[in-house]
Amino acid sequence: MSFEWTAFDGGKTIGMAGSEEGLIRLDEELVNAARITLEQGGFAPFSITLGIYGLMFHTIFCSNEPAAREMVRTAKLRIARILSLTRNQEELQQRLVEELAQL
Repeated sequence: MSFEWTAFDGGKTIGMAGSEEGLIRLDEELVNAARITLEQGGFAPFSITLGIYGLMFHTIFCSNEPAAREMVRTAKLRIARILSLTRNQEELQQRLVEELAQL
């Protein structure tokens, strides 16, 4: 599996309202596998929503942009690790719990 993150929907979501009611500043996808969205404002100064398609969604809140951007970078690496190490749905769920516990 390739772990190249690309702009979700060709970047059309940037500047739109996100699920946490902030403005979307970054919205990237691993095609057919995962998505990560960074919002500014709304329920928190910065919100990062992670999703692994068909499995889970998780939101992390940060108080400033540098911390939020670092969390995005770390989350992308952890999502790639989860996806690269799994062989079945049960193993994927266990890896997910282990990796998210470290964020």
